[in-house]
Amino acid sequence: MRVLLVHNRYLLRGGEQQAVEAEAAMLAGRGVEVEVLEESNERIAALGPLRSAGRTVWSAEAGRRVSSALAAGRHDLVHVHNFFPLLSPAVHHAAHRLRVPVVQTLHNYRLFCLNPTPYRRGSVCTDCLGRLPLAGVRHACYRDSRTASAAVAAMLAVHRALGTWRRCVTSFVCLSRFSRDVLARAGLPGDRLEVKPGCVTPDPGAKERAGSGAVFAGRLTAAKGVRTLLEAWRRVGAAVPLTVIGAGVLEGEAAAAAREVPGLRWLGARDHREVLDAMRAAAFAVVPAESFENSPTVVAEAFATGTPVLASALGSVGEVVRDGVTGTHFPAGDAEALAREALELAARPGAIEAMGRAARARFEEIFAADANSSLLLAIYGRALERAGRRAAG
Repeated sequence: MRVLLVHNRYLLRGGEQQAVEAEAAMLAGRGVEVEVLEESNERIAALGPLRSAGRTVWSAEAGRRVSSALAAGRHDLVHVHNFFPLLSPAVHHAAHRLRVPVVQTLHNYRLFCLNPTPYRRGSVCTDCLGRLPLAGVRHACYRDSRTASAAVAAMLAVHRALGTWRRCVTSFVCLSRFSRDVLARAGLPGDRLEVKPGCVTPDPGAKERAGSGAVFAGRLTAAKGVRTLLEAWRRVGAAVPLTVIGAGVLEGEAAAAAREVPGLRWLGARDHREVLDAMRAAAFAVVPAESFENSPTVVAEAFATGTPVLASALGSVGEVVRDGVTGTHFPAGDAEALAREALELAARPGAIEAMGRAARARFEEIFAADANSSLLLAIYGRALERAGRRAAG
């Protein structure tokens, strides 16, 4: 089988980029020939705001690149991970014109929200669910700019009118049942919404001994629950040491908390290996998301190292982390409850070890390369069948 993998890279490397690279490596390990066609947001500065906005709606250049790649090789299907902002849905139309099936992974909720996660003014926002995102433009949801928001809204409106998602996408891959249900409510064709979480490869291996303290790894934003995390640790203090890894708009608040709160360390951005090492060293990871996270990579990586997760009971995170089995829950945005749960969990080393074993078992069941690749290849097979094609082998 030969797959053209299409992806638009963001400026900051995050969980999505890691997931794309892991999936490409996973497919190669199963004998799939993967050709990668990438764009980078590093080009935005050179293009300028007007040209970039135009390409968000339709990039003729990206369409030509996909057409050329498909004409030059015998591809069974196109797998699009991210087309925003510079590749645009022109890539889907290019594949459709050449009658090549398209699989689109939905790493976020951009097909109904101007932002990757539906979050505004400190809480989940679904004002644009199932309708044109006029509210998003009014609220300047994308980059705090009505002009930039209008460009994203135009992309969504144009491709809803063109029927892009129904006509040009054979199968969608959702990362959780929760996100599948939300995206079906947003108007995507429910019979084409498949569920497959991301993968972690290579396998980092489980920790050999129990760790201590807690770790948070991710972007430092309000949607990630960082303010709730820092407020909770003002209550917890040195009773459960916390390591915070990541960069973002709340760096100043993280640095201040590290100076003021005993036992709290902020390390800034770290490479992938250091993140995994920090997870192995911790008793548990904290994922205090306050938006509809889409099965974040950090949960899968924690499970891979045998580290249970203390997570907010919200959306996909609450689904992936089973309360009392692979971790514990607390109500999203409740700093007092997070502090209480962290203290109680740290006082139960036997439960932490049992949850860590269950987390590792869950990793092997759905996130490890062998299991995850089987799920993806089955999705590819159904997409080819739906399109009336057979893999070249």
